[in-house]
Amino acid sequence: MIKGNSYVLILTLIICITLVFISSTPVYIKSVFIFFSALLFFPIFREKLTQDRFRKVRVALLTSMILPIVFMIDLFTFSYSSVTDYFEGIIGILFILLLFGFFGSIGTILYGIPASIFVDDFSNRFGGKARIFISGFLHIGLGFASYFIVPEYLFLTVGASAIFFMVDEIAKGTSHNTWLKGEVS
Repeated sequence: MIKGNSYVLILTLIICITLVFISSTPVYIKSVFIFFSALLFFPIFREKLTQDRFRKVRVALLTSMILPIVFMIDLFTFSYSSVTDYFEGIIGILFILLLFGFFGSIGTILYGIPASIFVDDFSNRFGGKARIFISGFLHIGLGFASYFIVPEYLFLTVGASAIFFMVDEIAKGTSHNTWLKGEVS
């Protein structure tokens, strides 16, 4: 289970799992986070995660940046009576976007990446357009499955899984996108 120089990773995982375990987060959310974090103990899963220069991690981070913008865009269409109210509203919305992005990224990284690795392994057995259809269906289906974990965030999780799927497919098929491929110009 522990190979080569992965001692730092294992120690970090143990600390993170311990912090999640002692936090005041509801038990059902703790269970999911601990389960998906524990997957990193296995070299096979870490190999899938580091494939294509951490493509899944980059896609998860990009999804975490896109997600709040997509869901909070309607908050920018407001009207206030004074300039002071307007700027207070803007600062409040930016704060909400920051919090939304942070907590959305936790779910995207701890639930989205393992789910996407599972979906890729399953859908790669099929070829061409069938693979893309099955991959999209499973990504969104696993977003719906999170309803059983946190039902109040169904719309958010389905949206995040759809965005994750689209960005991941773009990252797989694009040879010109240097950020997602990890090349620095």
